[in-house]
Amino acid sequence: MDQDALVTRLGVVLGRALPPSAELGLVEVGDRLVWEGFDRPRDLPLWVRGWIDAYFLLVEDGVIEEGETIDVVVSAQDPLAALAAIMAQKEGLPLYTVILADEEDGEVYRYSRGLGPCPPGWEALAGGRWQERYPDVVVGWADPESMAEAIVEAYESEDYLLHPHTAMAWAVTDVYWEEAEHDRVTLVLAAKHPYEAASEVWEILSGDKLPQDEAVKQLYLDSGWEYPA
Repeated sequence: MDQDALVTRLGVVLGRALPPSAELGLVEVGDRLVWEGFDRPRDLPLWVRGWIDAYFLLVEDGVIEEGETIDVVVSAQDPLAALAAIMAQKEGLPLYTVILADEEDGEVYRYSRGLGPCPPGWEALAGGRWQERYPDVVVGWADPESMAEAIVEAYESEDYLLHPHTAMAWAVTDVYWEEAEHDRVTLVLAAKHPYEAASEVWEILSGDKLPQDEAVKQLYLDSGWEYPA
């Protein structure tokens, strides 16, 4: 599989060239590989190129061999990033499983079980038929308690902050690993910076509810960083 050929092929599918990604921010957090996709534009081609570049960076770093399949876990609350992964998989990127992480009884989870309508974001992006078009997608779920536990675990054991959407993907990864009978590399997408949900993150970590701006400041201080003036 050739990276340039895959980029060209997906560029044709999407009707425009796919520019190279900026610095990707692949980090190892405990037993997880995390792609920090913070601040990426809401642009499908750029997300598609990001998945391609992330995969080949894992190859370059010696984490996987070229052509080796990996699993990726994406929050169901980030449909653009998820659809980009699904499209890249469909066109040949070796993603064995694309796992959409939703909350218990969430809209995407309910839709995947035929219990509710297609969520608005998915309907707009995939014509309301994404399951028919992409049958290899897996939808996993975790409860809010598991999401909160993931935030606490990552912070206390690895000094790493998770946005609630990323924490849901983190928790679903735990469930997936327990049930899976393989040792494939799994890449978790962190599409949103944890400070975007600072108030919720701080409340989970401390038990105190603070306004967003004050919660950002407290997270800075609690992490031992100098709060910017």
